[in-house]
Amino acid sequence: DRLQAINGSNGGTAQRLKTMSDFLKSVWPNCLTKQRVKDSTRASWESMTQKWIVPFFGKRVLDEIEPEEVGAFIRDLDSKGLGPKYQVNIYSILRLMFDVAKLNRYVKSNPVNPKIHRPAMERQKKRSWSVEQAKSILSVVEAAYRAPLIMLALTGIRVGELLALRYGGRPGDGH
Repeated sequence: DRLQAINGSNGGTAQRLKTMSDFLKSVWPNCLTKQRVKDSTRASWESMTQKWIVPFFGKRVLDEIEPEEVGAFIRDLDSKGLGPKYQVNIYSILRLMFDVAKLNRYVKSNPVNPKIHRPAMERQKKRSWSVEQAKSILSVVEAAYRAPLIMLALTGIRVGELLALRYGGRPGDGH
């Protein structure tokens, strides 16, 4: 309250100090809506936020969270045996939250630092079939499934991308 009075008297924006939980209830949902975050992404982020971020930071005032605490949080995630990709997802959400808090002047700087906090994640090379293996598999697949599997094999797109494709017109009309 004292800082708010000082900030208000010297031309600064007197933002009300917020806990992480307050921020998540008021500012964060509006940010997600403005950024047009997909419902599926929002649900995933909400799940990770409620399971990991709120229990650790929920009652903490945003501008009192230090980089050391973020480091402790990341170490805590690692000690619970979470997979590296999942840890990176949680880290990314937390970093974005503090970016939004900074834009809204709830914190002066983002305590989440990619150089010291981003969990290590080694990319694993995905196995692929040899040409002979692909031909062998495609030779025994029902005809209805052959075209999509050939497309996967030849283009390298992911299954989700393939399933999202939509037919845009009739044959011969340029689509």
